[in-house]
Amino acid sequence: MNYYFTFNDSYSGVYHSQVIDVVKLYKSNGVDVKLIAFVSLQNFKSDKKEIKKYLPDAIVFPAVPKLKNWRINKFSLKYLVKSDSVVICRGVFATNIALLQKERFKKIIYDGRGAIKAEQEEYGVYNGTGVEKDILYLEKKAVLESDFRISVSSKLIEYWQKMYRYNSNNHYIIPCSLGDNFINEKIKKDYTLIPGLKEGDTLLIYSGSLAGWQTLDNLEEILTEFLKNEKIKVLFLSKEHEIIRILAKKYPNRIFRKWLSPINVTKYLILGDYGLLLRKDNWTNRVASPVKFAEYLSVGLKVFISEHIGDFSEIVEDNNLGYIFGKSELSISKIDIKEKEKIRNFAICNFSKSAVLNDYLKVIIS
Repeated sequence: MNYYFTFNDSYSGVYHSQVIDVVKLYKSNGVDVKLIAFVSLQNFKSDKKEIKKYLPDAIVFPAVPKLKNWRINKFSLKYLVKSDSVVICRGVFATNIALLQKERFKKIIYDGRGAIKAEQEEYGVYNGTGVEKDILYLEKKAVLESDFRISVSSKLIEYWQKMYRYNSNNHYIIPCSLGDNFINEKIKKDYTLIPGLKEGDTLLIYSGSLAGWQTLDNLEEILTEFLKNEKIKVLFLSKEHEIIRILAKKYPNRIFRKWLSPINVTKYLILGDYGLLLRKDNWTNRVASPVKFAEYLSVGLKVFISEHIGDFSEIVEDNNLGYIFGKSELSISKIDIKEKEKIRNFAICNFSKSAVLNDYLKVIIS
C-alpha cells in the first residue's frame, strides 16, 4: 500500500493542487495511494469536510494539540498505516513522525517543500511553538535519513548539500505544478468582473498571500513607476493591505482588489497581461517553487519576477517569459493572443500534472 501523509496542513488552494491533485494523479494512473491528513483539532471538521469532498477514501485525523507534541502522533500513524508501505511525507514533521517507526515502512519519501531552517531563521515561522530549537535537527534528519526525496527545485538540492552535506542521488526535482482547474477550465474573458477595466487596458496582477517572504517594502515604488502610464491598471488577488489602500487613494479607479475562493481565481487571472512575483533575496526564496508562477503562465501572463527565485528566475530569462527586476530592462505593453498562447503552452508542457507524472511514478517505484 502507498500513502501520502500530511501533518498540520490545513485545506487551501495550494493543498488542493499540490496534495489532493497529486493523489488523484496517482489513482488515475493505476497507483493505489491513500491520503492520510493529520490536521489541527481547531480546523478538524472543516478540513475533513473539504478533503473528503474530493478524496472520499482519505483518512483525516486530528493531530495531537500543540506542535511541540508532534512525536506523540506516531501512535496514531502506526494504527492507521499498514506495515511494509511506501509513505510520501509532506514536510519535515510528517517525515520525522514516520522515521520514528522506520522499520515498519518499505520506503519513506521526504517531500521537501522548502528550506525549513531558513524559514525559521529569516521569518520566525515556528516562533512560540516550542520547536524553534529543533528545526535544524528535524530538517537534517528528514533530508539524510529518508529513503528517497522530492525537491521542488534544483536550488533546494544545493541547499541540502551546503547545509547538511547531502550527497545522494536518490531524489527527483518536481516543481509545484498546476492544479487541475488551471488545465481543465475553459474561461472566456469577462471584463465586467472588474468594473472600470477596459479591454485596451494593460493589467498587472499580484495574486497570493501577503506573507512575510513577499517583497512588499518597495512594491509601492515599483508600481508607481508603472502607473505613470495611464493605460496600466493593477489587480490584487489578496487580502487587504495598507499598500493597496495607499495606491488606491493615489490612483483612483486603477487599483482593484479581490479575495477569492481558489476555484474563481482563473477567471480573474485571465484578464491580465503580467503577473507580479516579488520576493526578498534570501535562502527561503532562493530554493522556492511558488505555484503562482505556473498559474500566471497557464493563463498567458508574462511574469515580473525578482532575481534568484528558485529555478524560476532563470526560466523566465531563458525562455522570454517576462522580466527580472533589477536585471532586465522593463518594457510594458499589452500581450497579444499569439504570445499568450505560446506562454500557456509552455506552462502546460512544463508544469501540468501530466508533465510531472513520470517523476511522481518513479518516486514510488524506484
